[in-house]
Amino acid sequence: FMLIVSWKLYLVVIFILPVSVLGMHLLTLKLPRYSKNAHDSLGKANSLLKDTLEGDRTLRVYNLKDKFTAEYTQLLDKHLKYRLKVLSIRTYFPILFITMRFLPFVFCSIYGSYLLYQNEITFGILVAFLQLLGQIVWPMSNIPSFIGNLKNAIGAILRLEEVLELEQTKYAEEKIMVRILLRLLKNWSNEN
Repeated sequence: FMLIVSWKLYLVVIFILPVSVLGMHLLTLKLPRYSKNAHDSLGKANSLLKDTLEGDRTLRVYNLKDKFTAEYTQLLDKHLKYRLKVLSIRTYFPILFITMRFLPFVFCSIYGSYLLYQNEITFGILVAFLQLLGQIVWPMSNIPSFIGNLKNAIGAILRLEEVLELEQTKYAEEKIMVRILLRLLKNWSNEN
């Protein structure tokens, strides 16, 4: 319907919205990698902490607490570095949100005023177009947040896949060890 009301104003909108979405995509290209690295370093830090707490006596005997503390601190620093990169990218989301929400109205109002001055459209058409524009722009302005959250989740999923692959590998290795032990027991029992 907006195309019927004013095709010239519609062309302005068609140009602005995809450019905004493309800008958001380019801004968040590195977000999955940073998110995955943050989750990875935090997972390693938690694993090290768990191992440290389980082997506390061994650490005291061999005086390894300082070594494990330094390693744990290094992993947490790495996690913090990547989380700060993720957060620095996410600071642009409100700016893009506001830009995507109000820029089409500004451009359409300016260009519509020009068309109104040239007597190509009436004031009612401009008001109707701006009213219809809200029906498109308001949902579209949520896209930056959606893309950012999606890319952040992709990083977490990549880390989760690594963890699950590791668990499957451990399980496969245990199955192989059990099969070898069963064969050895079977061979041993056949010999005796």
